[in-house]
Amino acid sequence: MKLISSLTCAFILLSCIVKAQCILGTSPHSASALPCIVQGVAYSQSYQFIVPDNLTFAGNTFHIDSVHLFQIDFLPTGISYSIDPASGTIQGGHSGCITIYGTTVANSRLYTLDYSTGTYANGGSSPIATQDPAQDSLTVCAGNLGIIDFSKAQNELSVFPNPGNGLFNLSLNATTKVSGVIVITDLFGNTVISQKVEAQGLFTTMIDLTKFAKGLYLVQLRTAEGLVSKNISVQ
Repeated sequence: MKLISSLTCAFILLSCIVKAQCILGTSPHSASALPCIVQGVAYSQSYQFIVPDNLTFAGNTFHIDSVHLFQIDFLPTGISYSIDPASGTIQGGHSGCITIYGTTVANSRLYTLDYSTGTYANGGSSPIATQDPAQDSLTVCAGNLGIIDFSKAQNELSVFPNPGNGLFNLSLNATTKVSGVIVITDLFGNTVISQKVEAQGLFTTMIDLTKFAKGLYLVQLRTAEGLVSKNISVQ
């Protein structure tokens, strides 16, 4: 079978809804969409990936037979992963799930992950091409941080003006110390902006979507305690 190893475009990674199981066909985003891993706290979160039916590469379109995940490198110390199906091979046009789990005392920061993959296409037997590994990310947060009363955070997070021309002000009135990430995604689940947040009190930042298409976007504040989201519209 024809093999494309480590193609960024070989498969589309999508994550599950925070604190929910991986549900094939419904869960959006990548590992970067998961809540941060809090130091010293047991962690288990899942996300799904979808293998498309076809892949266009170097001007040619190939019918994908399957994608195989060989391994995920550069996870924080103490953190492991499992994949369903256990073989690590997903047929073209189908989905699978990856679970990230474990406990870590690794430094609090963003960790870039490398996916070593192979894509088999057109029923052939010769390698088509090789590229750098597809990449994703996970964040480790310092222990004992987060929004303690997360039920109030929905009202404490605001984005304005909304709708707007692409420039938005984000304001978070954090009554306790917050550690997490602000992620903005389009309606297809693609991350367009990601910004780490560690704040207490009033936190403000500018969101610039002027370089992106008009339409609806989802703004999310993700911490180990949960997720708060706001819809915004670029006109």
